[in-house]
Amino acid sequence: MKRLFFAAVVSLALFSCSAPKYTFILKGEISGADEGEQITLLYPILKDGVWYEKELVTTVVEGEFLFEGELREMTFAHLVFDNMDEVLLFIEPRRMTINLERYRAYDFSLQGVEVESEFEAFRRWMGEIPRGLYEESRKVVEANEKWIEATQRGDLAADSLMRVFYDAVSDFHKVRDAELERCRGFLEEHLYYAIAPYWLYYLTFCEVLSVEEAMAIYDQLPSQGRDSGLGLLAKQRIELLASDAGGYEGEWASDFERVAADGNRVRMSDYLSQDGYLLLDFWASWCVPCIEQMPNVRRLCEEYSERGLHIIGVSSDDDATAWRRAIEKYGLTEYPQVMREEDTEERLFFDEMADVCERYEVEAIPCFILIDGKGEIVARWQHFDEGIFEMFDSLL
Repeated sequence: MKRLFFAAVVSLALFSCSAPKYTFILKGEISGADEGEQITLLYPILKDGVWYEKELVTTVVEGEFLFEGELREMTFAHLVFDNMDEVLLFIEPRRMTINLERYRAYDFSLQGVEVESEFEAFRRWMGEIPRGLYEESRKVVEANEKWIEATQRGDLAADSLMRVFYDAVSDFHKVRDAELERCRGFLEEHLYYAIAPYWLYYLTFCEVLSVEEAMAIYDQLPSQGRDSGLGLLAKQRIELLASDAGGYEGEWASDFERVAADGNRVRMSDYLSQDGYLLLDFWASWCVPCIEQMPNVRRLCEEYSERGLHIIGVSSDDDATAWRRAIEKYGLTEYPQVMREEDTEERLFFDEMADVCERYEVEAIPCFILIDGKGEIVARWQHFDEGIFEMFDSLL
């Protein structure tokens, strides 16, 4: 009881004081939720040019919950419940309150945000679609659970329950298609809204808009929309869709950004030059064939770096200490060295940016990928021979 009383006093003190700059406080009142149920708040944040997904977790205590975090400007967020129900809302660096019913969460009310009237206009535009989406998603989950239970029991009804599940999925997608079409109409009619860039991001993420359509809409946004955090997020999503990236000749190289072994931040596209080439060297400290190829990489660096060749090493090491030790041992300090995945506690917002090897379809190392100044992959190989050096002679 003392702990609950102390928590309530702290909660009241937090909410009654003004929120410091770049801090938000979201106080919730919820009916129908179990005591102690967890609620997660997910939202994107931009740090040093990289998008991360921030995750905050709280619990329901006597019908209330509280989130507090850092935020520089308005963005979108999702409230996610234990059974994966979720609510979209917009949050700002200020004090906010939200009221909702646990199993009618789509019908919440949010106060304290400057874009409240814009979001209310959006919800009126959508009408009954959010309720329909929730109901159809519940049917999908329930049908799936019944099908799995029957299958585990060896029940002969499993086949018919499977058909019920697929029918429920089909019905859900019909409502989802209607939602996406309605969202598109709202975006086109409300380009001047502060929340408009979010719908551009969302429709691009769902691939409702082509790259050309998305860029045309982005260009129509007012400058404050394009320059906002949501505008930058939408632009990043469009660029990822436009890259059509892969890992083989003729495909466009995927951009990535990492903190290198020397502590400097490295962005792949910064190493592309009109008359030069970029070589990605995929290796690992534990990979004997990779170590055997290192003299050839150093030879390339010595002979062609002044003629327009840049090199970035991409390690598949899980152990950063072993990675750094190998860099020193084998003298791999003449060009940037990064790891395939960012060594950070925070999750990257764009999954496509999380693993460089996956983006370049590298399943075996060593692997070498050569990229021209336009960002197109022109060669890929695993082992050096004199033909590789002859290729560089002709290119550079």
